[in-house]
Amino acid sequence: MQEKTYGVTGMTCAACAAHVQKAVQKTEGVLNGDVNLATEKLTVRFDEQKTGFNALQKAVEDAGYGLCELSDAASAELSITGMSCASCAAAIERAVIKLDGVESVSVNLATNRASVSYTRRVPPFPPSERPFPTPATARKSQQKRRRTLASSAAKRNSKICA
Repeated sequence: MQEKTYGVTGMTCAACAAHVQKAVQKTEGVLNGDVNLATEKLTVRFDEQKTGFNALQKAVEDAGYGLCELSDAASAELSITGMSCASCAAAIERAVIKLDGVESVSVNLATNRASVSYTRRVPPFPPSERPFPTPATARKSQQKRRRTLASSAAKRNSKICA
């Protein structure tokens, strides 16, 4: 038996998560599959002699969602301009933590820097070779909207603090 965790893309509600979970559990060789909507992850126990990533991916994609392997967590150190108080730093932290894949963020007002830990997702194949339309386009526009909102919040806070 093997237990692995994969990233699931395209889920927007509890019904989506339940749909993915049912599809995975119907796959031959799967003992248990648990989907976490909040973290967009699938943890599955399966018999590696009977099934593998490709079979799981097919089941999830047939259900209308995407499945990808998770690589190791990564981190980045970012320079930030325009902060003038602790409220600015807190607003940036709140905005960044909401971004897809971000696991932790720490903004240092004194050094004008942010440390971000995130999960890099390794897509199963390049977007240009996907055999069907996926919710990726919607996800990208949602992420762009979140960045715009975060930028707007930072600007509002900088006006309040100035």
